[in-house]
Amino acid sequence: MSKKKGVSLVYVIIVMVLATIFATSISVLTRANTMQAKVQKDNIDAHYLARSGIEIMYENLKTNNLMKGFVNSNTISGGSFSYRFPDIPQSVVDVKATAVQVVGSDNKIVTITSKAKLNGISEDEKLELRFELVVKNDAGKKVIDTIRDFKWSR
Repeated sequence: MSKKKGVSLVYVIIVMVLATIFATSISVLTRANTMQAKVQKDNIDAHYLARSGIEIMYENLKTNNLMKGFVNSNTISGGSFSYRFPDIPQSVVDVKATAVQVVGSDNKIVTITSKAKLNGISEDEKLELRFELVVKNDAGKKVIDTIRDFKWSR
């Protein structure tokens, strides 16, 4: 009987070691998943911030009649800006609008590019919106006839 006295202590130690290993693995997995979820959230937020920057620029171009500047030029005043969203203090969105002449016509392809940075880290998301300004001659003056062919790209 004297040889069996320490056996229960060995079993308790083995169970405690296994429980500690199990608890540590769960803790490490939980932390890794939390970090991954934060990175995914930042990427999604950066994507929508970049898209918001494009939409702000597009509305600015339409509302302030800045698209008329693209009829005679490929760049315009007010065609680029940086924006910080007040409710997301760690965000910076850089937006730029440019135009390229369509070969053989007066039409222009306008590209609005937006790049968002989030949380001071390079969680960059770059999006482009491309559309065509169809220009026509109205009594010898070039004017925008229609806007067509919207295309989003990364």
